[in-house]
Amino acid sequence: MKTQPLTAVLSLSLLTACGGGGGGNSLPADKPAPDNPNTPTPQVINTVDVGDIKLPPNAVARPHVEIQKKTQEALDLVNQVRAEKGLAPLRYNESLSAYATLRAQELATLNAHKRPNGENPLDEHTLTGGGNNAAVGESIATGSPFAQNTVEQWRNSPNHYKSMTESAYTDTGIGYYYRKGSQYLHHWAEIFGSSGVRSRYYYISPLYAATIRAAVAKLTSYDADGRLSLHGMENAANASNHRGIYSTAQSLALDDEHTIILRPHQAAGWSYQTFGEIASTRGGIPETYLNVGKPFIPTETTTLRANYKGNAIGDINQSSRAIAEVSASVDYSSNSKTMTLTLGNSQSGNLDGSDLRRDTRLDFSDTLHWDSGTQRFQSDSGHARLYGPNGEELGGQFSRSISGGANYRGAYGAKRIEP
Repeated sequence: MKTQPLTAVLSLSLLTACGGGGGGNSLPADKPAPDNPNTPTPQVINTVDVGDIKLPPNAVARPHVEIQKKTQEALDLVNQVRAEKGLAPLRYNESLSAYATLRAQELATLNAHKRPNGENPLDEHTLTGGGNNAAVGESIATGSPFAQNTVEQWRNSPNHYKSMTESAYTDTGIGYYYRKGSQYLHHWAEIFGSSGVRSRYYYISPLYAATIRAAVAKLTSYDADGRLSLHGMENAANASNHRGIYSTAQSLALDDEHTIILRPHQAAGWSYQTFGEIASTRGGIPETYLNVGKPFIPTETTTLRANYKGNAIGDINQSSRAIAEVSASVDYSSNSKTMTLTLGNSQSGNLDGSDLRRDTRLDFSDTLHWDSGTQRFQSDSGHARLYGPNGEELGGQFSRSISGGANYRGAYGAKRIEP
């Protein structure tokens, strides 16, 4: 693809806010955040345990509506500059906007026309389409929270002004990002493209643990002994990403972009718990894993020594599916409060669950210790809870590095077996 030269290398004079202050930002964060991150709250034992939330590869969290208004204002101002020269307005391009949002986030780490991984931000791996005469460009700015000040900075910079008034550009996307503690706090990026140019990035609505818990809780009920029932879900056996131990999976749309997928506990012979995931509807990519059930919390006088068998499901870098057999031993007494977990006979394959093959990289053992604060077993790479009136079942999650630096994470469930 033919590209326009990078628009400018910013100098310090272009990085500071132009009047009106700008040392802070009261806008909501434009990325998922922990629930009530700054407010200590009493430990609450949830019936829906939500793991770490990861965006799919190439997905960018859709900004909060207030930030969308801010970037729309910037686009309107850029088009006013173009109108002064009799040029057609630039069209909003969501793909370019997603990339511009990502670039604004990257500027908080490296304030340059260079990506943190060393790539040229305008290379053909990132921006495609538009034919042999495609033209692309980038403008960046930092320091001001205001669209008007930022566009004025660009207007007063010859290279940035040239980009804003380039007749070859027809489409654009603008991103804004605020990061507390960064050098300039406020970061802006605009990506330009001629007709047909698009980026490999796309927007997706961010997930929040509280929203997931509330949605899944509506699908569950429990009897007096804590036996789990699922309601309102549909059989998802024919879906492409529900093979193997998910072959009888049930699902329900969380929103237009995400699906709740749970393994029916009855299919595994379980009564008190199950596990599942929240997957993107675009590609069925798992974003987070779930354990569902009413936890059993042993007391200081409880004695429990038991073995468990079950299975696990997971992913490798959100690009490959993995399944495994699970065995666990719990020793909970006044002298020891530990759980030993082993995943074996592991297999990996395509994300849709096809072409599964033995993968010894995924076999591992771990020792988890009881944490009285979280009231669950924990280690550096996972956690687990007991379920049922007397700990008849258990379930948990793991996340660990495997050979090559890949991340292997997932969820599991298991049932007590007789000695």
